[in-house]
Amino acid sequence: SNLSSATILSPIEKLRDGIFDGTALTSFKVPESVTIIGNNCFSWCTKLASIEIPSSVTSIGRTCFYACESLTSIQLPSSLTKLDEKLFCYCSSLNSIDIPNSVTFIDQYCFLGCTSLTSVNIPNSVKELSWGCFADCKALPDITIPNSVECIGDGAFGGCDSFTSITIPSSVKVIEAGAFKNCANLTSISLPNTLKELGGFCFENCPKLDHVKIPDPVKAIYDGTFQDCKALTSISIPNHVTEIGGICFRGCESLPAIALPDSLKWLGNQAFAGCTSLTSIVIPDSVTPLDSSTF
Repeated sequence: SNLSSATILSPIEKLRDGIFDGTALTSFKVPESVTIIGNNCFSWCTKLASIEIPSSVTSIGRTCFYACESLTSIQLPSSLTKLDEKLFCYCSSLNSIDIPNSVTFIDQYCFLGCTSLTSVNIPNSVKELSWGCFADCKALPDITIPNSVECIGDGAFGGCDSFTSITIPSSVKVIEAGAFKNCANLTSISLPNTLKELGGFCFENCPKLDHVKIPDPVKAIYDGTFQDCKALTSISIPNHVTEIGGICFRGCESLPAIALPDSLKWLGNQAFAGCTSLTSIVIPDSVTPLDSSTF
């Protein structure tokens, strides 16, 4: 654990799993013979401030830089096709990263808790943003999601407090549960007409979000999607929606009225509970049964 410097002289192809885990390394140069950096290789190297990775590296294992609290920036080789799970999780000093154009997938919790991250470039090659990949990146400002992304995973941007306005590109077909929950300063989001699914709790506790238009292809608004969106004053629900889940709008205390489509068949428990400003709502005859706790 007291190891503060290391040099590898012999030509090796892989840095084995956990080789420097928890050491006191401050910097490291990966040999040019290396093609694979193993899992947990530099995890908990809290003093690691710089690392050089050669273009020969094609794979960096999961949690490789987990909790490298002193790492401020890193240049990734263009040979990578994936950023593995928890790769930079809790790298609390990491402030910028340029993701290579070769990367197609950002795995779960990749940048979770990178609280100093203010700049990230997501290339047009990325097709999926997995679970919690940028969750709790509290300093990250409004981000550009490229028009190659098809799925935004569970909690992908949850707790990104610096978001104010987000535009979802037309390539996105699915936004999974909790993708933007707890974004304290998010005021607006533009959803594409190509969106087919909006997951439950997607915008839960976004207290400044004031209006949303749900795209036509969406057939259901699931549990808790807009729960505790206290500033929400306008919501447009398309005519194809058949289900509004439980606690969907609970705590939307600024919502004055809502137009429910004739296609609606199901209103979940406490769907509008705590909507203290709601003065006008017409429930279609097609909704049966109507639960006594809906309001």
